[in-house]
Amino acid sequence: AARAKNSVILGFIWTSNTEVVFITDHGIEIYSISQEKKSTKYLRSSSVNIAWYCYSPTNHYFVTSTKAETSQLQVWAIRNSTPYKLGMVELDNVEVKDRDVSFMNLYGQTFLRVNINHIEDECSILKEIQLYCVQNDQVTLSYLLSGLDCAGPVGLHTVDNCILVHSQSEARSRLYDLQLPGNPHQDNCSVTVLLPSLPLTSISNEGTPVPYSPAWVVFLPNILVDARNGRMWTVDLKLGSV
Repeated sequence: AARAKNSVILGFIWTSNTEVVFITDHGIEIYSISQEKKSTKYLRSSSVNIAWYCYSPTNHYFVTSTKAETSQLQVWAIRNSTPYKLGMVELDNVEVKDRDVSFMNLYGQTFLRVNINHIEDECSILKEIQLYCVQNDQVTLSYLLSGLDCAGPVGLHTVDNCILVHSQSEARSRLYDLQLPGNPHQDNCSVTVLLPSLPLTSISNEGTPVPYSPAWVVFLPNILVDARNGRMWTVDLKLGSV
């Protein structure tokens, strides 16, 4: 049970074999684990309202939101059994949900991915993807992925350090490579705006295009599950065929 009274455990994070972090709706609690004694010991906590979170196991970064839909994302790190606030991501006039946010590892760097959606004619349209570089315990907006305008469900993969954006309604995918040249953002020259690196393409199985199913569930980095047919694939990139 969580230490905070009447709190709900949202999830937990193993930072090592001897340390576990509980994320509750009341905050963050860190415990040490003694395998020999088969016991746990409370270390410290940080009190904050949390509606949802996502985690990067690579560097023990995680992000929290105080509301189900939010324009503010708090980025944290676990260092020496202590939760540290790294920075707040402020989204101008846009609110995101937990499905719009995740961590990605590309070219040896950790990025916080934020999908920016707009509602048009009661339909959610993915307009752009913002990538915040989390490095040296700093959070910086580094890239904007444009050229999307994807209506309906969208899935993301990272394959060979590239980002794949799958649109179910279009049955097409867009590929972005952060190391290819882009254009500086008109309001912030330190932010690079990228268009798709290749023409729109489709996922194929042994050369045959695969219909994009509503039953698909996409997991990072490159797992694709067809829940209806009970099948699971890994998505790979074959540049010779695109």
